Amino acid sequence: AELDALLLWQEVGDLFGVIGLGSVSTRPDVAATSILRRASLILVALDNDTAGAKERIWWAEHCLASVS
Repeated sequence: AELDALLLWQEVGDLFGVIGLGSVSTRPDVAATSILRRASLILVALDNDTAGAKERIWWAEHCLASVS
């Protein structure tokens, strides 16, 4: 996750904010969540497994209007 975030930041850092949390179960802190709630678009990349499905619910409830 961190290497993916670094690559994205290298390529689009002047256009977008990038955050790598390191683990599917690591969630943004209160300050980061506040920033995310104000974003017009959030792209979340989670694994397609049980842990990823569980975290999709958290993201939908705390930061996103809808998660697909």
